[in-house]
Amino acid sequence: FNDATGAILTSAVLAIMLSGKFSLQENLYELVLMIVIGLVVGLLTGVILLALVNDSPRGIFQDYTPIISIISVIIAYELSTALGGSGYMSCFIVGIVTGNKQNFKLWLSQKSYDADCHVAETLGTICRMCIFIILGSQVDLQVVGKYFVPSVISVACFMFIVRPISVLACTLVDRQAKWKKNEIFFMMWVRETGVIPAALCGIVTSMNIPGKEIISSVVFMTILITLIIHGSSTKFVAKKLGLLIEDKPTEENKGLV
Repeated sequence: FNDATGAILTSAVLAIMLSGKFSLQENLYELVLMIVIGLVVGLLTGVILLALVNDSPRGIFQDYTPIISIISVIIAYELSTALGGSGYMSCFIVGIVTGNKQNFKLWLSQKSYDADCHVAETLGTICRMCIFIILGSQVDLQVVGKYFVPSVISVACFMFIVRPISVLACTLVDRQAKWKKNEIFFMMWVRETGVIPAALCGIVTSMNIPGKEIISSVVFMTILITLIIHGSSTKFVAKKLGLLIEDKPTEENKGLV
């Protein structure tokens, strides 16, 4: 839930900045309202539209599953936003419903499922590419150079202070999972930052928020540094902590290895 929660909090902070006033009671009320409306709209949209592509007589659109999936995301976002809710939360809930069809007693034919997966993967890749292209087009290298040191310090704080504290705050109270120390250390280290911060940064830039150049620079450096350091060291850290599971060739594919 961290991506949806981060998007909601960012939207709430932007709303406060643009309004120029802050009231704890009113802002908390608006935040809760955004979450509740987003949850309800996302759940209803996901279940209703998924029922229309269900592998049963009532699934009148089961041959158009990919199209219905895209439409459900658009409807959830627009309807939730129009009602004062969080469009991001609604889309997230639609995704949860779609990914857990069996819990809602809804099933897709294998043909519809495969088509939906292929379209979702392709569209997701295109959207991610567009988001990073937009972020890159908004980055001013002169501003990046000017705020290079503060940006690196900010990223270091995220990596070595904020994330470890967040992981500890979550795992220490989670007694049922019985997290081991090496697993906790692994979660503290591995966390690439990517598409969601880039998308939110694009929203900030499009709204002409004061200091948007600095925000874009910090986000750019955060994504760049975490992808390079965390992405390249994940396997090494997992191996050192005894968490790496090597794929062993089976009798069937030994000849292909």
